[in-house]
Order: sequence, then C-alpha cells, then structure tokens
Amino acid sequence: MLAVIAFLIGLVLLLAIVVVLGRRKAPPLTEAGPSPLDLFIEMGRVAPPLVGMEVEGDVARVTFDATCPEEPQGRLEELLWREATRELAASGRAGGVRTLEVWAFRTVAGQRRPHMVRRGAFEAITAPPPVPPPRRERTPGVPALEERVSVRPGVAPAEEALPPPPIASELVLPDSLRAELERSGENPEEVGIEELVEALLRLEGYSLSPLAGTEGKDWLARKGRSTVFVRAVRWTGPGAYLEPRSVSRFLLGFVESGAERGILFTDAFLPPEELARARKDPRVRLVSRAGLQEILDGLALAGR
Repeated sequence: MLAVIAFLIGLVLLLAIVVVLGRRKAPPLTEAGPSPLDLFIEMGRVAPPLVGMEVEGDVARVTFDATCPEEPQGRLEELLWREATRELAASGRAGGVRTLEVWAFRTVAGQRRPHMVRRGAFEAITAPPPVPPPRRERTPGVPALEERVSVRPGVAPAEEALPPPPIASELVLPDSLRAELERSGENPEEVGIEELVEALLRLEGYSLSPLAGTEGKDWLARKGRSTVFVRAVRWTGPGAYLEPRSVSRFLLGFVESGAERGILFTDAFLPPEELARARKDPRVRLVSRAGLQEILDGLALAGR
C-alpha cells in the first residue's frame, strides 16, 4: 500500500514538472544579467534599475543602480535626470514636487557609496509630437530625371523626402563603442549602420554568425541560451522612410531563421504603420536612428 502511495506521489510530481517545463518562456538572454541591448530586445526600452524613490514635502529623491565615474560626465548626468523625471511622473507622486534630487553610486576607496548626481527644479516631461523628416519641393518647370511616387501617403508627388544625414553624424557614441569600432579598423565619425551594429553586438557579448540576407547585413547573434536574428539595413532612398517591404522581408527572415527574437536596425526613419504592425509581436524589435541612440544611452547609464 505504501509503495502504491509513493508511486502516485511520484507520478503527480513528474506531471507537475512536465507542466512547468511546458509553460517556460524563451530562455533568458544572459545568465549573468541583462545588458542594455538585452533589455531593449526583451522589453523595448533601456533604463537603469530604480533603487528607490522618496518624496518629502516638495522634494523628491530618486536613486538608480548606476555607477558614476570619478570624472564628471555631462551626458550621464543628463540621462539620469531624464529617467528620474520619467519615473517620478509615472509614479503618480509628482504632485506638489518642486525639487528633484537624482542619486546614483560612486566607487570610493574600493567601496560603492551613494552619490548625488544632480539637484534642481522638477518639471514633468511632456512628449513632443512626432517630427516628420525634412522635405524639399522640386523647382517648378524643371523636369526631374525621375517622377517618383510619394514615399508617404498624403504627401504630394511634387515633394520628395530628403535623405537622412549620415548616422555617425547624429549619434552620441559611448567611449566603449568608439574603442570597439577603432579596434576593428572603423572610423567612429564615418561608420555606417552595418559596422556600427556589428561592433555593438560584439561589445554586448554576442557571438555572431553571418547570414546571406536579401538586403542589408544579417547575423544570428548568440548569447547564453538565446539566439537573436539581427538585420542591419542602410538607407538607400528614395525617401527618408524605410520601405514597408523591407520590414516584411525582415519578418520573413526572422521566421525562417528559427531564432527566439528578432531585431531590425536601420539608419532610415520607420513608417508608423510598420512600427504598429511589428509591435503586435513581442519577439520583434524595430530600431530606427532614435531607437539606436536609446540603446547607446543605455551603455552610458550602465557605466560602459
């Protein structure tokens, strides 16, 4: 009788283990903790870990798990202040707050100690309306070599979107990525999107397997037990937006790759309708110029 009871208990435990394993999500991106790029792929946003938030009277104190270098860095201070403002506004505790203190940590004599990054007047951030890419009008009466159809719905064919400037001229690169680019023989001031993404992946600890892509440059990026399908697409025109078919090709390539996640980098603008379509699949991320800067800011926030 006891043997039968023990057998039944063992059988129940075995079934429970099978159910738990069957419900497991995609493997974590890294066993040692997520990097800024990992966080963006997994959550769609890069932000330093919030340690605590205290509000006393009209003063709020927001502390992040970020390490500040001994030498002051204006960029890091700016990023932490922006994130603190966002966190306070999102918490619902900003009412009546006039002064904001942003705290992080600094290593002194081998010990990590709290460090006030900035103190100032609190103003809630309001998201500005999307800024369309610049456009120019053709000179009336001068025939163009090509009569292109408008790249955006609702825009007259007489207008043509200007090409975005070189991506290296707009990005603020962290020192770690600059060093990685220089080690690979690239000029950080002139680097293209493909070389930039490849250097970023290496810096974040991914092992890369190049793939033969239909456009741009493709990799299978592996880290820990996770595999990510990555595509970098350089702007080729005629407009400032990435063509919708490029997004469709990326989604098809992601499915065919068998990877758990997929991420598309481009130095073009992304059509809003394609962004909305991609957001329906949490495994996929589309990264434009602005999104890439957010990831690079994450490196700075992580002290890298």
